[in-house]
Amino acid sequence: MKGKHADLPLPFTFISDVHFTTELTNRELAKRKKVFALLDDVKKSGGTLFILGDFFDFWWDQKDYIPSQLQDVYTKLKELRIAGIPIHLIGGNHDFWLYKFLCPSLNIIFYDDHMDFFHQGIRFYLTHGDGLLKGDTGYRWMKRLLRFPPAIWALDRFHIEGIYATARKISHTSREYTSKKWSDLNAMANEMLDYLQMKNREGYDIAIMGHVHYPSRRTEKRKEALVLGDWMWHASYAVWDGKSLHHLEWQDEKPSPLIYDLTPTES
Repeated sequence: MKGKHADLPLPFTFISDVHFTTELTNRELAKRKKVFALLDDVKKSGGTLFILGDFFDFWWDQKDYIPSQLQDVYTKLKELRIAGIPIHLIGGNHDFWLYKFLCPSLNIIFYDDHMDFFHQGIRFYLTHGDGLLKGDTGYRWMKRLLRFPPAIWALDRFHIEGIYATARKISHTSREYTSKKWSDLNAMANEMLDYLQMKNREGYDIAIMGHVHYPSRRTEKRKEALVLGDWMWHASYAVWDGKSLHHLEWQDEKPSPLIYDLTPTES
């Protein structure tokens, strides 16, 4: 569904950077409670769910393997599909490799980079956003390698539990590095918004991405550029109801308008 007119039910819910992990800490369980409540709300709405990458902190498709710690997440997605909710998913830098089993088993439409479509005269551009920052030169090479079919084939020769154990170590290292760069996130988000506004100038009415865990938004000449945020420090997402784009946060078991107070806090 790239550049086509999409016949999809409203409202549209956009979510990214949930980072569901196999480590069942109190913080992880609290996050699941919030996200599952939102997904129940999506199911009741009868609309469409768009996942813009990094729904999982790591996912690797190997045959029909589902980590026991993530079974409830898989089941929740299955509930939405049984209820008739269309789900469109863009692979992120943490969970690109879910297109062989997870997405086909649930009839989730997978996109490897971005999606763009028209709906009722509105043109949408959606992407995860990894590799777009000017300083991502090294990462762009690594992204090509990790998505290179022979490299995926080689990694798939390893035992699945070993792959997940290695991924957990890499994720911890990455997060420790990222946590030292919170002061840069505003600049990163502004760079991403510049990119999205470039898409606005190309003719997209609504351009949305994730990746940078810093919810941000610009509106100019009725065109929207929006960085979703995340579910690690925030509980932010967006909803298009056919007339307006709402940037929201799930708080106290219900949606609330997002307040752009973006200093991360431990919980």
